[in-house]
Parts: sequence; C-alpha cells; structure tokens
Amino acid sequence: LGIDKSVTSLDIACKRYPNTSFSLEDALTKAGTSKLRSLCKRKLIDGYPSVVAVDINGNRELEHVLKCLECLMQPGDDVVVGEDWHLPRLIIVKSRFLYQYLKEV
Repeated sequence: LGIDKSVTSLDIACKRYPNTSFSLEDALTKAGTSKLRSLCKRKLIDGYPSVVAVDINGNRELEHVLKCLECLMQPGDDVVVGEDWHLPRLIIVKSRFLYQYLKEV
C-alpha cells in the first residue's frame, strides 16, 4: 500500500508495482492520515501496517518530517490504539535533515 500527493509519482509507482494499491493522499494532514488508516483497514491482512517507510523528499525540512512521524505515532480519533489499530513495529525514514539532527544530538 502506498500513498503520495503527487499524481505523477503515483502513475510511476503504479507502472512499476502493478500489484500494489496506491492512493493520492497527503500524509502531513489529518484527513490524509485518516484516509490512510481507512485504506489499511480495507487492504492489509491485519488492518494496520507493521512496517512504514517514509519518503517525503529526502530534503524536506525537519519540521515536516517530525509532523509526519507524529501523525504515524499519534493517530486520530477514528481509531483506538491497541484495539482496532496498532502502531508500526518499525518506521524507516529517509531524511537528510533528520539524519543531521540526530548526528548532532
């Protein structure tokens, strides 16, 4: 299951991975992450992802990367963590700014 807010990127992904479901969403909005959870419940075997790979452009500012991670780790009111939704066991993030920040901490 993949999401992107770029139609062009989704078209490329659909051609490369024809057996994968994709949706046009913005992972940095509450509506986008709510739609993503809904898609997970319908498309994934357990109804939630165990691994999430985040690629919101490797050069996105740290603020946006952290907002995306917050949306993943603190889902909205449409689910109850531990009941009908579980947090991923692994989140992979591609971000130059996050990498640089973590090196300095």
